[in-house]
Amino acid sequence: MSRKEAMAAQLSERRHADLDILRRAVTAGGQLAATLQSTQPRAWRKADGTMVSEADLAVDRLLGERLRQARPDYGWWSEESGYVPPRERAPVWLVDPIDGTRSYLKGRADWCVAGALLEDGRPVLAAVAEPESGSLFWAMRGEGAYRDGEALHVSNRRELAQARAFADRGRLARKAAWRQPWPPLRHHSIGSFILRLARIAAGEADLLLSFTPKAPWDIAPGQLLVEEAGGVLRGTPEAPLRFVHEEESGQAAEPKDDHPAAAAGPVVLYAAPASLIPALKAQLAIPDPAGD
Repeated sequence: MSRKEAMAAQLSERRHADLDILRRAVTAGGQLAATLQSTQPRAWRKADGTMVSEADLAVDRLLGERLRQARPDYGWWSEESGYVPPRERAPVWLVDPIDGTRSYLKGRADWCVAGALLEDGRPVLAAVAEPESGSLFWAMRGEGAYRDGEALHVSNRRELAQARAFADRGRLARKAAWRQPWPPLRHHSIGSFILRLARIAAGEADLLLSFTPKAPWDIAPGQLLVEEAGGVLRGTPEAPLRFVHEEESGQAAEPKDDHPAAAAGPVVLYAAPASLIPALKAQLAIPDPAGD
């Protein structure tokens, strides 16, 4: 075995071990959150206007203990407890302790506990626990996406008409915002943004349109699920998404909607099967450069 092959084998072994650590952590976090949900945990509004609860913080502590103790050289980036840079060029754990906090506080089922591992700002591992269904989603870059051990595949839809969509009906109905009216869609609703992406990955929905910027922890876990299941998740502008904390890059990590490609409508993120992308780009008036 050559030195290059030996290094690749070592990396693969490390990634599989990291995936096991991540899956165990989000599963435990989901179990804790489900237990706390029935206690009606205290909640309040953060400075940015989003909701947080005692349960979010408890799950955040659990994830931090599990992940940071297992890999003390890795970085840590959480919606609730901030950012700790990695040692040298180690990967970064990125977590959302409870995605869909509003649904969670209402006693609903459409929330999850999620995490990803970032290398050079891109997710290489992801795990998402959906406690209500008992499902665990996970993905590894280059090795596919799975739900409870079964491989996930996006749908093969090619036409927008009657696509199963997560999108703001009101925004789509504003005819002045679009070069052409939207065809009829079958609208779905789920509180958790990450679970919406998981449904795309599982072929249970066809399209997601987001009209407001999302944080890295909202995007990265679901992004890897979608991409490894054969789908596409992009932001406007069309450059590949990277999640690098502003301490490292000097720039905010959230995708922005100030690019000319968004002029036809304020879409910041879109996710869909690769087969649907040509029709979607035509509707959004997004250029399709050669080789894309």
